[in-house]
Amino acid sequence: MDYRAVPREPWVRPSEIADSLRCAAIAGLLLDTRAGRADLVAAGHAYHGVGLPFGDFLLVAGTGSGEVSARAAGRIEAMLSGEEPEEDAAQLRYLLLAAAPDAPALGPAWERAARRYGPLLAGSASQPFATWWQMGSLLSRLEPGDEETRSELAGTIVRVAEAHGQQLEFAMTDRYHWSTGHSRVDLVDLDLAGTVAISVRTMAARGIRPWHLGEEFTGLRPAARVSIVIGLQLGGDDPDSGDRFPGDPHGPAPSRYEEGAFRYGVG
Repeated sequence: MDYRAVPREPWVRPSEIADSLRCAAIAGLLLDTRAGRADLVAAGHAYHGVGLPFGDFLLVAGTGSGEVSARAAGRIEAMLSGEEPEEDAAQLRYLLLAAAPDAPALGPAWERAARRYGPLLAGSASQPFATWWQMGSLLSRLEPGDEETRSELAGTIVRVAEAHGQQLEFAMTDRYHWSTGHSRVDLVDLDLAGTVAISVRTMAARGIRPWHLGEEFTGLRPAARVSIVIGLQLGGDDPDSGDRFPGDPHGPAPSRYEEGAFRYGVG
């Protein structure tokens, strides 16, 4: 019998590649920041190639690209003016977060998105769109000496981290799937880690006092700390080794597993 392959849309294969790179990035970021970042950047280009703003978000988180951030801000302005169709809620939040470092003047965009999509749940931590909108808005308004905005952003990050940490703890009760790496919950919440990385880069660029893991994020359970720590490392602030990881994201870096440097496991 002759079995013929079912025709697939041209975007399917690139999307599968992007998803594979995303999974590789999650695994890599736990052990080697540079290797994980390289996969994250490759995934970002792949998602952008199929027209998903998630790709822009990953690129801004992984590289701090001002060009990509400005492009995201321009797309939002085009949507507001009616020149482009508006993205759905899931992708719009990535566009807002990617634009945040370059979007102090996009107040109307934040407000419009928050009103329309506020109660919808989004992200692997299943948080309301309004929570992600709030993080983007706070990111865009960060200024030196503005401790109130800085503190509010930290509190929002903590709430999302706690929600993701709780999901990880629930997943660990299913010992079979957890031990074989088939849990439905990503060990690293890239939405949260990417947002933390963007905040690290934004604060450094604007001369704002950086995050301190033991100050703003103390008291969190180990499972809730994972994505925050990854975000700090991805943004260039590694609380263990002090490495800044400048330049080429594909450059060599020692294995965190071999060093025993990554001490934020989840049990």
